[in-house]
Amino acid sequence: MNVPLIWVVYPDSRKVRVFRHNRPITELHEDDELSGEDVIPGFRCRLRDILPTTTES
Repeated sequence: MNVPLIWVVYPDSRKVRVFRHNRPITELHEDDELSGEDVIPGFRCRLRDILPTTTES
């Protein structure tokens, strides 16, 4: 099975790993933008907008 795009979200470390078929793994951080690329055309959002809010002490 060839899955074209997988996002693995790590809310505690506030990052996402992006897996694409036959391409290197990319790691995004909360200030980066998540893109649907050619799999979900037009989808874009800042990663921080989908991560849970953090509380600072």
